[in-house]
Amino acid sequence: MGMQITRHLRSFPKEEYYKQNDLSRFPTFIDMTGFENDDSIINEELLRLVFCGKVKEKEILNDIVAFGRYHGITTMRNEYRDRFTHRRINRIIIVCSSNPDSAMPSALLKTVVKVANELDITFYGVMTCADIFRAKYDKRVQSREKLFRETLGLPRNRLASVINYCPAVDPDRSYEDTLLPALDVPVLRLMRQVYD
Repeated sequence: MGMQITRHLRSFPKEEYYKQNDLSRFPTFIDMTGFENDDSIINEELLRLVFCGKVKEKEILNDIVAFGRYHGITTMRNEYRDRFTHRRINRIIIVCSSNPDSAMPSALLKTVVKVANELDITFYGVMTCADIFRAKYDKRVQSREKLFRETLGLPRNRLASVINYCPAVDPDRSYEDTLLPALDVPVLRLMRQVYD
């Protein structure tokens, strides 16, 4: 991934994904996209700002990076760390494809782990498309999962290997109206652990 990709945050509060009108307490999910495979001090500080809730909804993260590169890391810290806290991150789910032919963003993963550990944030790993790639490349997928887990320093119980919810897995799209244990159970196990 290069700097031409816009990095941004998008929040998904309970009201967007849970349609029941009750008092259940569910988390707000924050999706971070477009991060480079980069372990620079600027990227590290950007992650720190995001995790501490110093970045506003839909704020363009490339602007923060450009500010840091132009003015320096000290000015970047001073400019953003004193902001009002929006949504502080208290759990991280790191998602990576099981595709053994795609590059593992090791530098980014190590930076996420460093900042999460510094801020005492628990993190989990999810390997997607497990069904698709295991059928073709079982040994290579196992090696990729091992590398992912070792890079993050995750125990096995904080790593889920999941099937994607998509027409390729369920052409009739019955996953939209019913429960499919093969898809749902691994996700629910992980989410229960995250909530606890």
